[in-house]
Amino acid sequence: MTAIHPTPRLSGFYDFFSFSHITPPISYLKKCDGERRDAQDYFEMEVKICNGKVLHVVASVNGFYTTGKQCIQSHSLVDLLQQLSSAFANAYESLMKAFLEHNKFGNLPYGFRANTWLVPHLISESPSKCPPLPIEDENWGGSGGGQGLDGKHDHREWSREFSILASLPCKTEEERLIRDRKAFLLHTIFVDIAVRKAVSTIRRFIHPGVSSIISTLHEERIGDLSIVVKRDVADGTVKDDAKSEEAAQKNLLKGLTADENVVVHDTDTVGVVTIRYCGYTAVVRVRGNMKKMNCTADDIEIDDQPDGGANALNANSLRVPLHASCGTESCSLSSSLDAQRARDLIRNILRDSLIK
Repeated sequence: MTAIHPTPRLSGFYDFFSFSHITPPISYLKKCDGERRDAQDYFEMEVKICNGKVLHVVASVNGFYTTGKQCIQSHSLVDLLQQLSSAFANAYESLMKAFLEHNKFGNLPYGFRANTWLVPHLISESPSKCPPLPIEDENWGGSGGGQGLDGKHDHREWSREFSILASLPCKTEEERLIRDRKAFLLHTIFVDIAVRKAVSTIRRFIHPGVSSIISTLHEERIGDLSIVVKRDVADGTVKDDAKSEEAAQKNLLKGLTADENVVVHDTDTVGVVTIRYCGYTAVVRVRGNMKKMNCTADDIEIDDQPDGGANALNANSLRVPLHASCGTESCSLSSSLDAQRARDLIRNILRDSLIK
């Protein structure tokens, strides 16, 4: 595989997003404090574009508009800035051209495809210099979907609904659109809830004073959901070759027998979410009879998500920055002795794994 897919390296991840030869279209963008001009306004921003000009833009219900004598409105902030400044428009066009030249075939780097966020040391050492992204900040409308917060989906009949999904008619384009939309909505709710339930279960284990006395295996049921938690092995070189071979065979068979939307029909796979978190792995699986049945689209009711699902699977907003979650009272590594023990443990694991 090395010939067609070289081993991914950390430097390649950053190089993919490096455009040092391109002038940034925006020097900075910051939210301004102040009273709202109108009831339909959200907030005001100060935008400094590449030629040094500072623009004041208001985000409102109907889009973005400028303040001052020249009042222009647009649904897109980029479109608005392009209309206001030819310098921004040229710089933005150069950036988009560089993206296309950099990534002609749409092959994102491995770390990005694996939903991996790599944070430079500067940000971790100085968190004040890195405020939350808009998709992480609830003040800007960012949220994790919130599907698992109120508990109303805890006892949802997931097995029945996934089986109905796999049985929906898909012979015409209209039927496929209806089926795929319902699949998107149901699966995003399932993943959102599975992530939250898995993380909350693991957090009970990593509470100070608890992790040392629990067993290596824990299982619990929440309605149709089975949550199995295992402690990760300390040896970083251990791989489960049997599982990898089984997954490869299953995927090959799945591809050979695919008809329309193979993901929807593979109920055993679509109903499983694996979460690795703080030294534990939790597998959330739908348990129950998922036998296919003769159904119509009306047999499964799934409410559409706000804004058409714009916040579906917003994994960014589920992140908890370490500097925010580890306070002086709650941090289990508060003493220098515990910190030294943790460093020694990490060094030993790395040394032994590298030797092997």
